[in-house]
Amino acid sequence: MATIKDIAERAGVSIATVSRVLNYDETLSVQEETRRRIFEAADALEYTMKEKKKRKKRLLIALQSTYTVDEELQDPYYLTLRMATERALTEQGFRFYVLMPNMAPQPGTDGILGLGTFTREEVDALLSFGLPLVLADHADQPLECDYIIHDKDYPTAIALKMLRDLGHTRIGLIAEESADDFYANPRPRTGLIRILTGSDAFIRYVKAFTPEEGYNQFMDLMQQDLKPTAIFVGNDSMAIGCYQAAAALGLNIPEDVSLIGCNDIPAAKFMVPPLTTIRLHTDFMGQQAVALLADRILNNRKIPMTVTLPGELVLRDSIAAPKES
Repeated sequence: MATIKDIAERAGVSIATVSRVLNYDETLSVQEETRRRIFEAADALEYTMKEKKKRKKRLLIALQSTYTVDEELQDPYYLTLRMATERALTEQGFRFYVLMPNMAPQPGTDGILGLGTFTREEVDALLSFGLPLVLADHADQPLECDYIIHDKDYPTAIALKMLRDLGHTRIGLIAEESADDFYANPRPRTGLIRILTGSDAFIRYVKAFTPEEGYNQFMDLMQQDLKPTAIFVGNDSMAIGCYQAAAALGLNIPEDVSLIGCNDIPAAKFMVPPLTTIRLHTDFMGQQAVALLADRILNNRKIPMTVTLPGELVLRDSIAAPKES
């Protein structure tokens, strides 16, 4: 079994320096090159530290989010996830800073935590730094890093089945466009709508998840000759716009059209009528994203992990049987 003395001889430093570096003594002033040699020597000699010593290190995490300030203001989901992540980092005693796009991490950074949807090029750029990487709430699964996401498709299938059981056959969807640079196939929710309705007539794609988009797409759907009797909306902020559009058209929810949202933002239960929606556990996602990254750093885990958190359908008063039935 390797000793600190063996590491000191291999790295060309004193035993005291090795001990303080391996115990993450933040009062020690040592060049990064020296620190790197010590850790490389320890790794080459398969030196095993005690768990309690490994965890003395106060990790430095680079946090990068694809959500803009406007998006956080428009949809509390984004703000809630970022705040939950920052809170989990603080509770673990880790230091963190915001890593701007196209910028390299600060020296001494231990890992990167990404929030939101990244392009393939952006993922490759983050991976190129050679640091442990966790992506949370990313739309697709890059197998080279840890990945945590909400399962929206199962509760969506339950919600759509419920609408079918109520008698709805014309079900609309207002959501993000399905194609991206990871997969060319449609999202499962889009596929479910097509199965249930038999066409794309009631599908509307959006580029932004705002009340304005919800308002405009609801108006477009409900001014067709053949109108949907129920609409699944990609997030609750767009659902707010749908409520406003329904009022402008003199339509009642759920008597004239049923609505289901997604995210369960705080305002959802106070809408009139209260919005049926899919609850996503953002607090837990933030905690688990930090836990994944810490585990990969502190335990030197090489194998990427994928974690899927189940969504939960929250039934309220915005759905009912269609008038035709």
